[in-house]
Amino acid sequence: MFKYNPFVIILLFSIAIISESIAQTNAYIKIEAEKFKNCTFKFYFKEAFRPIEVKTDAQGNATLSLFLNAPRFIPFEITGKKYNSTPILLTKGSNIILSIKDSLNFHKTTFTGDGANTCNYLLESSKLKINFYKCIRNIPKQKNYIESFITLCDSFNSVFITFHKEFVKNHKLNRDIAAILYGDLNSKILQEKQELIYKLTSNSQNDLLKEITISTTNLNDSALVTARSVDYMLFLRYHYITNYEAPFYFNKTEEEKAVLSSTITAQVHKKIQSSNIYNDKIKERNLFENLICGLQSFGLTPSIDSVYRSLISNYPTSEEIANINYLFNELSGLTSKQAPNFEAVDKYGKKYSLGDFKGKVVYIDIWATWCQPCIKNIPFTHKIQEEFKENKDLIILYISIDTEKNKWENYLIKNPTIDGLHLRLTNVPEFENNYKMTGIPRYILIDKKGRFIDAYAPEPSSKAVKSKILSELAK
Repeated sequence: MFKYNPFVIILLFSIAIISESIAQTNAYIKIEAEKFKNCTFKFYFKEAFRPIEVKTDAQGNATLSLFLNAPRFIPFEITGKKYNSTPILLTKGSNIILSIKDSLNFHKTTFTGDGANTCNYLLESSKLKINFYKCIRNIPKQKNYIESFITLCDSFNSVFITFHKEFVKNHKLNRDIAAILYGDLNSKILQEKQELIYKLTSNSQNDLLKEITISTTNLNDSALVTARSVDYMLFLRYHYITNYEAPFYFNKTEEEKAVLSSTITAQVHKKIQSSNIYNDKIKERNLFENLICGLQSFGLTPSIDSVYRSLISNYPTSEEIANINYLFNELSGLTSKQAPNFEAVDKYGKKYSLGDFKGKVVYIDIWATWCQPCIKNIPFTHKIQEEFKENKDLIILYISIDTEKNKWENYLIKNPTIDGLHLRLTNVPEFENNYKMTGIPRYILIDKKGRFIDAYAPEPSSKAVKSKILSELAK
């Protein structure tokens, strides 16, 4: 006789519910890209530093399925290809076909299928964003710049609203999704406003700030953070840097700023924590963003480690934990490790490798001609070079990640005073991967045996770097 087993019934019922839930919340992307056969597409879903990779077949086709709990902006790129895309927005039940017709022009991409309208909205709104960005950059830097800037922002705000209303009406978008899409579009204006506020504050032009207003409501859109709107999160980043980081640097010399770098992440962490401007979701995002910036800029320091421990303790279930842990583990792996070899060439075409400098202490300044903070710091690196020029056990390397040889060479020709061993990498992606590059400027100190002394060495304007060099030379 069959006996009733409540555990089995509950288990089967649970499986049925879970299966139905998965079916409802999975999102699918089918790629049709004849121009990109056998290419790797990288989708940045949950982990910013470890994208989901999908390779197209010989016909340029591929399929990706994702599990979504909420709407999500997903940036993507194609490995090794210059293809500028805008993020796509997926929702529960999305089943879209991403068709790439032109290998150079993203705006000729088409989206079809269930949920395609959200992606088509972003495709069209990206054109408005690009136009707005160009207009902002073309405003003449004159006395009435602020007035022209505000007028332009107001004008584009009207354009954005008109576009949004017409698109939502014609495509009958869900109200919540429509709000997220408009919030993302409007974030471009907020981002530009906050960036200008940052510049005015940094230049002590506070008298002009009253003309640029940003509502507190704009600072607390949890839905946009959950959806990972790139422009909105850039806006938030500029806001907390302007209000909680930049003030620490006001009226400081370059040496004083360099000293601050060892504790700035912890100090900003405390400021954000005690802030009553942000709601809990935004505060969480800003705290993690501050730590990510600290890790990328300064590497692992005792101060940053304490912030890391605090965050994983206070936010154990945060989606940001995966990104932080990845960065933390990657950077931890560089401590006392053998520095990977690399090859580079000087302006005459002579080849060098890191192995050529074995037996010497090596201080590396990684820069590019397009990086203003890098260029600002090069004279300080040159000063170290001059101070230690009689010591043959120290090598100063200026390593450029410029991909355009002519721009790099022309910069060196126009700036002959920054002489020294200037090299340009022959394989930038490999170097960036091996050295866990997340941004420049970056400084590295390597010992006589070719091991990392400090994979995130102090800036050249800091007294700490000279102390570390002297300590290593004395061994």
